[in-house]
Amino acid sequence: MTAAIADLVLRVGGAVALLLAALLRWRHAPSDRATWLFIPVAIGLSAFALNNSGGLAIFTGRANALSNLLAGLTVPFLWWFCLTLFDRAYRPSLPVVATGASWFVLAFADRGFLGSWASGALTSASLLLLGFAIVVHLGYRLVGESSDDMVEWRRQARSWIVMFLALLLLVDLVADVTRGFDWRPLWFSTAQNGSIAAFALWIALRAVARPDKSARLATDGGSPLAKKVRQLMEADRIYLDPDLDFPAFASQAGFSQRQVRDHINRVLGQDHFRGFVNGYRLAEARRRLADPAHQADKLIAIAFDSGFASLASFNRLFRAETGLSPSEYRALQRNEERSESF
Repeated sequence: MTAAIADLVLRVGGAVALLLAALLRWRHAPSDRATWLFIPVAIGLSAFALNNSGGLAIFTGRANALSNLLAGLTVPFLWWFCLTLFDRAYRPSLPVVATGASWFVLAFADRGFLGSWASGALTSASLLLLGFAIVVHLGYRLVGESSDDMVEWRRQARSWIVMFLALLLLVDLVADVTRGFDWRPLWFSTAQNGSIAAFALWIALRAVARPDKSARLATDGGSPLAKKVRQLMEADRIYLDPDLDFPAFASQAGFSQRQVRDHINRVLGQDHFRGFVNGYRLAEARRRLADPAHQADKLIAIAFDSGFASLASFNRLFRAETGLSPSEYRALQRNEERSESF
């Protein structure tokens, strides 16, 4: 088997595996946000793999242009998918959405869809710089929040995913700067395709993985750890501290971080420490909003007294939890009290 044919088999096999994984993911969890982000990731990475070759070409003409465009649009979806895969509660902020939209515009320009005047080295360089910004943000989120991740495989995978993407982008940048944007010898494209195929296979396996038996909720059993966690959250109410993080929580519990992480994930069914703590904070906020003794309290006071660090995060999480804003929830509770009094 020649090197060109081996490269072709690698590209086609990787693309087929990705598209099958997207189909299985859609059949398994059609309403999940991560599913709808993974579908364009699978299509884009497949287009890149099929088109990235210094040997045998698969597409020509308009098909080649379309596959180039689909590959170019992949990065924001891959960014958002990774963030959602590691934190199901993640919602992209306005700057994150704006950065993704900027990437889409630059990708259309770089592929020549906005006219020849918009394509060129400057547009390609802008995409590379924006790509570095995306990797930096992804690294900040994944590595910075690793201690709060209660799922062991995700916590361990965060760092190497960031390093892999950063290295892939760095190698591509060095090649473009030193050799030119059109330099793609067979050995280089094959190495790229192999690396991306391995990464795509891992993503595909994680995307379609069903929870294993060990991830199902275990019984509490009244263990010392379970009692201590209940004491900290229900009696001591340490969630009222807005600066509470997982290492401090595990230290106060008096058990190893691995034991506490395993308990929160497998017994309490929480996959992220922030979500675990915010559940108690939201319950405290609902209690205060419904309590006549706190009817004169401002919303910002309710937020801070419930353990939230800002009014913006309180409003966003409260609406996501109840479907109502805090002020709407308070008004509804007052109306129900009046109805019951008659």
